[in-house]
Amino acid sequence: MKTSHRLIAPIFGMVITSIISMQHAWSNPSLPPGSPPGVQLDGDYTLIPCSIPDPQLLRTTYQKPVVVLPGACKSLATYQVRSCIDNRYTEWKGVANNYLVCEEIASSSEDGPLWQISSLLYKGGFRVGAGRQGETPYSSADFSVGIFTVSESGDSIFLVGNPREPRIAEFEISEIINTRDILEMVRADNFLQEFEIFHDPDTRYDSGIAGFFRFSGLTAIDGKLIVNAFNWYDANGSETDTTSIIVDSNNLATSEIIGPFQLEGAARSAGWITPVPLNWQPRLGGTHVSGWSDGSINSRLSNGPSAYFWNPYEEALNKSVPGPISARVGLTFPLDNILFDYGLYGDFYNGDFSENEVILLNDRLNNDLWTYMSGATYGFIVPGTNTYVTLGSSGGHESGIGYKWQKADGSYCPGHCTKDPEDYYNYYWLWKLSDIEKAVNGELEPHTIRPYDFGVFDTIESKAPIGGGHYNPETGRLIISLRGGDDVSRYSRPPLFLVYDVVVNP
Repeated sequence: MKTSHRLIAPIFGMVITSIISMQHAWSNPSLPPGSPPGVQLDGDYTLIPCSIPDPQLLRTTYQKPVVVLPGACKSLATYQVRSCIDNRYTEWKGVANNYLVCEEIASSSEDGPLWQISSLLYKGGFRVGAGRQGETPYSSADFSVGIFTVSESGDSIFLVGNPREPRIAEFEISEIINTRDILEMVRADNFLQEFEIFHDPDTRYDSGIAGFFRFSGLTAIDGKLIVNAFNWYDANGSETDTTSIIVDSNNLATSEIIGPFQLEGAARSAGWITPVPLNWQPRLGGTHVSGWSDGSINSRLSNGPSAYFWNPYEEALNKSVPGPISARVGLTFPLDNILFDYGLYGDFYNGDFSENEVILLNDRLNNDLWTYMSGATYGFIVPGTNTYVTLGSSGGHESGIGYKWQKADGSYCPGHCTKDPEDYYNYYWLWKLSDIEKAVNGELEPHTIRPYDFGVFDTIESKAPIGGGHYNPETGRLIISLRGGDDVSRYSRPPLFLVYDVVVNP
């Protein structure tokens, strides 16, 4: 059941015709049913003729094009007016949002309810010590990118260390304090295993990644540790080695390591590794879902959150010889088919580089979906629902984005950066699994799917980006890391860990 809240205005002949002609639908015929509509709000309205006694027009704009909660469109509405002066309409006055149409979609179906971000409850956080824990000065959590996983016992965390050396350690989870003040959070200093080298072709193991090695995913299964990694700056996009298996997760120092495997999708898939609920496994074609949408060289990345379904038990954990790993693609956005708002850019975009730039740089200052500053670093499926959750960070939605431009303090961006340094935040994108299933089965192209909800993700007002995560479907507990989020010390920047409960309402 859908309800649309549409523009309500007096009919003034050609005026209304002109307004309607500027509307662009969010969806197109290749999109799944229920994709939200939207409009483009630019244009010179002062050119539209008017006459007394029709001096004023009123319109409603909305913050989002689609909502799940009944009646929520009204709470997201703002109103604008424009007047007729000297036979011409003025520009709209009042708070403008991107959308003239807001659709309320059903919150549940035969595939289960759509999970809502309001059902995520913050429970507190904890810290990790940044001191040396190993044989070299870089054997520490200091400046860790935040890739981690929780052990199968649930009592400890495997964490990648300082990016100058590819190492992994294990530490005991400290008490979780429900506070938004970092100083009140307990610091975990009990390391069960020190930072041990993982990738070193001369002394330990060759992951196949020759340069710019970067961890991107960890998970613990059956006493083993699955490790995903990629080349951060793979300029020609040729790297295919992605996955390795630490055979004994209780012995990081001397365990056998098997690999490298080549997960289908490479840099678009080799990140998080999270379980698929039993009822969805035959429909999606895998026991686990992986994805990754962060890094350099957009041409080899997914320019939007991704989803690849595979079976690590059959494809990796029980194999002694590495090789290719097949996966079924449900969500991915290559550079010529980026994630963008059809309502705002549907009549403009055809995949050309110049059009990518307009959207990803947010030149029009109306793109609140995905920009050059966006990256997804963790994803999971909420059991008992029809929802795939992806988390990461984004920016430039309000101020736009520059490339190697000079900032206010005289310094230059090393690459892309937001024009306003504060225009950066953690973000979420929520997806219908039933849409993703259609892509897996070839009924839809994976790049045509759009999230049913997206926006700023609450990380206690911290600007530190989400580095990684771990979701336990049995307890409903989500832990995320904020890269460099523990900024209490002047000289160290270990990750900060935040804890949430993922509530599933019946």
